[in-house]
Amino acid sequence: MFLRLFGILRLAQGDLWRGLLIAANAGDDTDTIGAIVGAMAGALGGDVPPAAEAQVMAANDLDIDAVARGCWHCAL
Repeated sequence: MFLRLFGILRLAQGDLWRGLLIAANAGDDTDTIGAIVGAMAGALGGDVPPAAEAQVMAANDLDIDAVARGCWHCAL
């Protein structure tokens, strides 16, 4: 799995959104691969397009901003 992860990051050239799209379409364990690729590419300073972010926010009842703030505070 690690070779696949690093291969996706290489194909995406560090671009978060591109990496997530590749991971989602790679098949097999796409949720885990997407989560790890997202974390690694996001750590490089990637960003998700506003339209994609709005779609995720509309499809979930979660307060994702609050979850993200909580994760940020745990990391400090």
